[in-house]
Amino acid sequence: MSIVEPNADLRSRLLARIESKPDEVWTPGDFADLGARAAVDKTLQRLAAAGSCAGSTEASMTGRARTT
Repeated sequence: MSIVEPNADLRSRLLARIESKPDEVWTPGDFADLGARAAVDKTLQRLAAAGSCAGSTEASMTGRARTT
């Protein structure tokens, strides 16, 4: 389990939480204590696009289906 400083950036804190329980199914609400919903959504979207969250998709990370 990673130790993350309280003032670490949102991306680092999200990844640390996800890595602490890699088999967990995460929703944006699981990160509500880390920042504003819009910031959490955007960070999860960027992590999914970068492939930083193994096995995740944008829809499962943000709770919204992607429309193109």
